[in-house]
Amino acid sequence: TGGTSFTATDCPICLGEFLDGEKVRVLPKCNHGFHVKCIDKWLMSNSSCPNCRHSLIEHETVNRDVIAGPDRLPTDGGDVVIVVQEGS
Repeated sequence: TGGTSFTATDCPICLGEFLDGEKVRVLPKCNHGFHVKCIDKWLMSNSSCPNCRHSLIEHETVNRDVIAGPDRLPTDGGDVVIVVQEGS
């Protein structure tokens, strides 16, 4: 309950297979999963999913203080999720 699941068996960035017990980062908007190192490197210069190009940043017209923070919440399945938060 509360765990994020996805069906991919390979990382779309490096095309390497996900190993049993390996931590995978799952993007909250599209539920695509990646090796942690692969997606972290990607997100250093991009703000979209490398698989589907879905934007990971909320576009707010009233409050422009939107932060794509490094806050990561582990789920009960051992997955790690990037959380996008709005600034106050």
